[in-house]
Amino acid sequence: MDARTAWSDSRQDGSPNTVKPWSNIGTYVFLTTFACVFYVSNAPLLLGHYDLGWHLAAGDLIRESGRIPLQDPWSFTLGDKPWYNLSWLWDVIASVLLQYAGLSGLVLLVVACGGMIVGCLASACLRGGASAIAACIAVFSACLLYPAYEAAPNMYLAASPNISTMLFCVIFYRVCIEGARWLLLLPAMMVIWVNLHGGFLIGFLIMGVFCGVSLLKQDWPDFKRYGLAGIGCAAAVLVNPLGWHVYDGVTATMGHFVQANIGEWLPYSHNLEIPGSIPGMIYMATFVALELSCGRQSPIPLQSRLLAWLFLLLGLHQFRYMSFFFIFSALPLALHIDQLLLKQLPKLQVQKIAAACRPHRRVGAAADLLAVGAGSRAAADAFGAGRQLSQRTPLACAASEPLERRRTFDFPHPRQGTRIRRRSGGDRLSRRLVA
Repeated sequence: MDARTAWSDSRQDGSPNTVKPWSNIGTYVFLTTFACVFYVSNAPLLLGHYDLGWHLAAGDLIRESGRIPLQDPWSFTLGDKPWYNLSWLWDVIASVLLQYAGLSGLVLLVVACGGMIVGCLASACLRGGASAIAACIAVFSACLLYPAYEAAPNMYLAASPNISTMLFCVIFYRVCIEGARWLLLLPAMMVIWVNLHGGFLIGFLIMGVFCGVSLLKQDWPDFKRYGLAGIGCAAAVLVNPLGWHVYDGVTATMGHFVQANIGEWLPYSHNLEIPGSIPGMIYMATFVALELSCGRQSPIPLQSRLLAWLFLLLGLHQFRYMSFFFIFSALPLALHIDQLLLKQLPKLQVQKIAAACRPHRRVGAAADLLAVGAGSRAAADAFGAGRQLSQRTPLACAASEPLERRRTFDFPHPRQGTRIRRRSGGDRLSRRLVA
């Protein structure tokens, strides 16, 4: 088995050498464990979102009154205008956790959501054809960067309703990649998402991209499935206390003049923190460079590429969208890394064989090097005999023999009509043509 064949055995791309999903359990455990350790180490930041106290108070109010208030009792400037609390369910959940589990319960909730995001991204990369090492590099980098802890309080993995949008965004993305089997679950998940946070509209954007690519490819079965899932999600949005007015709440939030004074709605350049933002900028530059130089060589799904580029541009315009770029770019980046690693495998194999060369095995090692240089599995099998014979006649023994008693061996070469002659002493390697 050559290096490329061995490398491809670690993939889950549907080829004959595909491994079973449970064989990568170590990858999931590694990524989830280390990411959660990173999140726990930032526990003070997880509770540092400026809106946390307001959401806890809203949750307490809803639980005490037994209904969702339609007017904000804490705003003296709102007057009789309706109050659209788009995150009422998250407020209630946070209030209950605080009462029975304290602040530790909120931290555990955030870490659990972060772990599920890591698992979904790792699954998307592995099922998308990336090797385990490439998936680890891409997913771990993305999951360290998308929370944006360096730009606190504008964080996207913290005790705030934003975390529900990050989680369901990844779940929707993963389900759409998987295809027909799970699409019917999206409307049911949309019922939960629409009551947790106003970012549920991103779910329609994800399904729209997948549906549009299916239309572009004239894949009518997939187009029908994504279209029906989108219609089901549109109906599921109405399952909330505000009914269709939930759209009024979203548009009122997105188009409000106060956004000009909120950091997360400002451009990415406004939220730069040096040196904290340097890793994120390196990640973005790497993604762009790989896309421009190796974009056609990597088998990246068009949907993932479109979502990554779309949110990169949106993130430069408004900081709040940059976290979605890190999430959607994980799969393209993993496949790019995979291609780079595949290109380096022959060089690594040669270096490995060269390092394994010892004085008493020069003949066999030289044969292996020639086999790798030939780039042929048949050559490796043919030259394998050289190692076996070299072990029978080590250099130490051959060196002690008189020159005239040193034996020579002929080995077949993949090129027709060519043979390799080697002396057992390892001091001469010659090639001659055989008639």
